[in-house]
Amino acid sequence: MLEIRDAKPFVKPIISEQGFLPEGPSRLVVDGRPALSWVNIQTGVDALRGEIHLFFWDTHERRILTQAGRPGFALPIGPQNTMVCGMDKTVGIVDLSQNSWMPLTTIPDTSPFTIINDALLSDCQTKLYFGTKDVRFLEPIGHLYEYDLVANHLTTLIDRQTCSNGKIIRKRSRGIELLDIDTPTRKVVRYEIEDSKIVGQSVALDLKEAAGFPDGMTSANDQSVIISFYNPEPADHGLTVEYDLRTATALKMWKTPGAPRATCPVLMERDGQRELYITTCSEGGGEKAGINAGVIFWATYDTSRV
Repeated sequence: MLEIRDAKPFVKPIISEQGFLPEGPSRLVVDGRPALSWVNIQTGVDALRGEIHLFFWDTHERRILTQAGRPGFALPIGPQNTMVCGMDKTVGIVDLSQNSWMPLTTIPDTSPFTIINDALLSDCQTKLYFGTKDVRFLEPIGHLYEYDLVANHLTTLIDRQTCSNGKIIRKRSRGIELLDIDTPTRKVVRYEIEDSKIVGQSVALDLKEAAGFPDGMTSANDQSVIISFYNPEPADHGLTVEYDLRTATALKMWKTPGAPRATCPVLMERDGQRELYITTCSEGGGEKAGINAGVIFWATYDTSRV
């Protein structure tokens, strides 16, 4: 039986611009203090800058780091205080204690309509898998990349994506399996990658019957994934759903009341309890975005009922 729960509002935007396009929640340590982070890709429809947000568990302090460009992702890497970040067309390192930026590589893409979007690090944090998107959500002019941080080498894996989003990496006997969402297709595609080349691909989940577009994705366990859906239409709530990859069955569903545009989920362990955090956004504006658009939601995750 499908388990349905309401997620609860956890962090609200202080001003409306902070809720325009939050994505990519992560757990990290900053100056020895555990925190929750997320990016606000841009602060408005025409904005060319975005933010990295930090929420500290110990005091509930909030810190907002304005960036020089639009950060599609920011992932904890290496020692505390550092994140690898994709900003506009460049991947670099952000030092959170100083809000400084060190560029590493720039994608070979001169289109004025594409920027870096979602990403995931390999378990050993030596390789980064990320994609780009058409900011107009119109044409397949985006790409999927692999970046070797040790060798400083960028590889284009595939082209003709429109909005490269949620990603999950799984080890195989040779190479890796990358689960990837190109949002307009409403499919989760399984790519088999060996030596920085795609050697096979198949559809892991076909979500064309779901309400909204699949956006961010996180792993629940070896057999299931959790996906947040961006619904551009008016709705009372947004949806984040856990799917069994073996049967394509929906196992659990979390509603985000007043926020139909859910963008990205993450599971994390805190105080001995597994918790789910979901970002939502107001991108697109107007009443359709909902009264809780841009809020970060929270729910417990009960592993006993998988």
